[in-house]
Amino acid sequence: MRKILSLCMFGALSVANALTFGSMGNTSAGLGDSGVALRKSAWGIYYNPALLASDNRGKFGYSLGLGMEQRGLGDLLPALMDSNNGSFDVASLYQKLSDHPNNSLALFSQNGIVIQITGGVKEVPKLDSEGNPTEEMIEVRSNIGAFTMAAFLSAFGAGTISSSLTTNELTAQGGIDGLVLLEVPVGWGWRFEVGEGDLSIGGAVKYMGASSLDIALNGSINTSGETSLKFTKNSPSLTPSSSFGIDLGLLYSIYGFSVGVVAKNINVPTFELQNGTKFSIKPQFRAGLAYEFAEYFALTLDTDLAPNEFLFDSSYKTQMIGGGLLMDFKYIDLRFGLMGDMANKFDNGVILTGGINLLGFLDVAIQASTEMFSLKGYKIPNALVLKVGGSFTF
Repeated sequence: MRKILSLCMFGALSVANALTFGSMGNTSAGLGDSGVALRKSAWGIYYNPALLASDNRGKFGYSLGLGMEQRGLGDLLPALMDSNNGSFDVASLYQKLSDHPNNSLALFSQNGIVIQITGGVKEVPKLDSEGNPTEEMIEVRSNIGAFTMAAFLSAFGAGTISSSLTTNELTAQGGIDGLVLLEVPVGWGWRFEVGEGDLSIGGAVKYMGASSLDIALNGSINTSGETSLKFTKNSPSLTPSSSFGIDLGLLYSIYGFSVGVVAKNINVPTFELQNGTKFSIKPQFRAGLAYEFAEYFALTLDTDLAPNEFLFDSSYKTQMIGGGLLMDFKYIDLRFGLMGDMANKFDNGVILTGGINLLGFLDVAIQASTEMFSLKGYKIPNALVLKVGGSFTF
């Protein structure tokens, strides 16, 4: 059994080469990762810095998240765990690997903390048609915008695998690229009245620190169930290196409707490898819609405007679309959503999302794909994310 598990671990680590989705904070995670136009969130500096001025109340949020996504390994794992008296049909294993050229298992963790300091909201008398104050009081937000600081820490894995077959032995070669990314953004937003609506603009400048590890893996299994596994650290890897990124956003709101666009990492943050070669994080462009109604509710929809390369130059490309319903009551928030990857024809099916926030301090969000694989009689989603945290407005 130990030999079987060691080869399973080899497969899990070495084929991590794709990640369809990921988000910062819990609010948007429960809404299909939609947040570009959502004013009822503490995570505006991540999704669209223009949101800082559109709803410039004080906000605080924290989030810890873990996730996984597999492609193709769902067919391979049961075959590895179910042997015939300790022997294996290596030809069948090879065929299962060949059936899925993008065999992968991505593991990731996204964590963050954010605080928004505001110009404040005050109550003033409502004016009548002649400009005279009435007895009715209304809230007026400060026009000086809002200042926000945050810290985001993310860890990702990505790699490839290939295999070859002899008469009685399956040999696999692969690798894993691991990346830890720290972002410390500082953002500011401004809000202008435009006729009946509001136009908000915002920007964020962020320190970015990155470190990585590159490991080559080689393993084999024969018909008798005997396995071997070898790890080799490759050079050059990315020593701790720093850069900076720039995000810009725009939001227009009128009668409860909001439409926003954001451009992230527009300066193409670049880090240097040990041998002088470069590693860059590519820009991303996203648009969003939101409709707030009946005081407690909001509908959201976001979409990537073009396919994205996930961090690495040769990584899997995705183009996500998603949305949801937010019910923001006084002591409890509920969120439900759907999302999917248009660039890959929704190969993980529709991803279901949801979340609940109790009293601001306890928040749980989950994302799970409708495409699943079977293991020991249990159905397991191909993609799964769990986040815990909290957020509140003051």
